[in-house]
Amino acid sequence: MQDDLLSLLERARAEKTFDDSTYTRLRSRISEDGVVSRAEAHSLVALKNACPELTENEVFAALYVEALTSFLLYTGKTPGALDEIEFVWLKEHINRDEKRDALEKKLLQHLRWKAASVPLAFERFSKSGR
Repeated sequence: MQDDLLSLLERARAEKTFDDSTYTRLRSRISEDGVVSRAEAHSLVALKNACPELTENEVFAALYVEALTSFLLYTGKTPGALDEIEFVWLKEHINRDEKRDALEKKLLQHLRWKAASVPLAFERFSKSGR
């Protein structure tokens, strides 16, 4: 199943398209096991980075924020909380291009809203411009 999801993400990246049918297929794959793996999270970030126009795509934005929030808050050792390890992963992926786009800001805002707790450094990071 994970391979299927990763192949769908790779196809979307190669075709540089992300429409309702792509969203539906990806969402159903993620929902099958309810867990977003590290590989799936990496693939979503890679897709966004390879296709910057997706930042403006509301369908992709919803999946991106939902899936990465799920990965960061519910696959680690502290369910519902953003721990230091997950925060480091997040910083590495958001700071990669040294600028924060609207979709990354939306993700940070969603994490602040959903997380039961976050590292103190996350509060500063999420409010800074980069």
